[in-house]
Amino acid sequence: MKIQKTGKIVNVSSIAGKSKSIVSGSHYTASKYGIIGLTKQVAQELGPYGINVNCTCPSQTMTKMLEKSMTKQQINDLKLKIPIRKISSVTDQAMPILFLCTNAASYIHGAAIDVNGGQL
Repeated sequence: MKIQKTGKIVNVSSIAGKSKSIVSGSHYTASKYGIIGLTKQVAQELGPYGINVNCTCPSQTMTKMLEKSMTKQQINDLKLKIPIRKISSVTDQAMPILFLCTNAASYIHGAAIDVNGGQL
């Protein structure tokens, strides 16, 4: 990327990297805060080479793992805590990452973008 003077790097942190985790411990939250810090630092180092560096901060995403770890009642309760009243799909998380990899996002740099349905 440095040689080509262009590139896109998108890291994935978590809603826990900006706030707290409702299901995991301090080890998880610390690592997600770390990804945001890494993103911001690497953005400063690689920006002069034309390389955009950003990260997304997804919230709970409906995967098989989430379905297995929560009861139907817990899933319904979680939906009610999310302002748009739905749990993210994998596609909901993938599309912002795809956008950050396009030229349409060429001036977005060093950002940690919330993809969390409006959760605080």
